[in-house]
Amino acid sequence: MARQAGARTVDLQTWGEAQTYIERGKPADLYLVNALLTANGEHGVELIGDVRQLRREAKCMLVSEYEDDQEIAETQGAIPGFGKDESRVTIQEKIRAALQ
Repeated sequence: MARQAGARTVDLQTWGEAQTYIERGKPADLYLVNALLTANGEHGVELIGDVRQLRREAKCMLVSEYEDDQEIAETQGAIPGFGKDESRVTIQEKIRAALQ
């Protein structure tokens, strides 16, 4: 989805991979974070909080259909995200808007 919205992507599976990427000075235009990181079950909301501590200016967006997760992510400084059940067009519009 992010590529289709015009974004370059880097697939990072764990917080450790993300932390290394950020600490090496490789900022991203948008950190698109899944609610559950697939490699080890870490929760994406925690990752968003950690990313924002390392890079206050970082734009983060959570992928989760759960409103509670979205609300928590937004209190961590995330841009309002989306759920996987939303239409492809809606998702692309939200990603494009976040990249502006």
